[in-house]
Amino acid sequence: MLILEKYDLVIVLGSQVKKRDNRYFLAPHTELKARAAGIAYKRGIVKKFIISGGYNFGVRYDYSSILEKPNFSFEAFALARWEKSEAQIIAEFLHEEYKVPLQDMLLEELSATTEENVE
Repeated sequence: MLILEKYDLVIVLGSQVKKRDNRYFLAPHTELKARAAGIAYKRGIVKKFIISGGYNFGVRYDYSSILEKPNFSFEAFALARWEKSEAQIIAEFLHEEYKVPLQDMLLEELSATTEENVE
C-alpha cells in the first residue's frame, strides 16, 4: 500500500482562465492543476491552499487566447480589475467541484506572473 505524505499547505500557481458568455472557466492546463489540488484535498493529503493568480484578462491574455503579446500597462491592469482574478476562479472551481471550504483557501491576487510571486 502506498503511503502518501500529508501537507498543511500547498501552493497552487495561477494560470490561464477564460470567459465566454459572461461565464468564467479554466483553460485545460489550469483545470488539470486545479483537479490535482482538489483530489489531494479530498484524499486528506493537503489541509489548506494558497492560490495565486492575478487579474490578467487584457494583461497577459485576452478572453480566449494567450497568443497575444502581454500588455503590462497601467490601463490594462486597471481594466483587468473589472474581471475575476485567476485565483478567484480557481478557488470557485475547487469549492464547487471538490467542496473545498472557502476558509481553507488564501488567495494571492496581486501578481501578474509567477516571477512576481517569488519576489
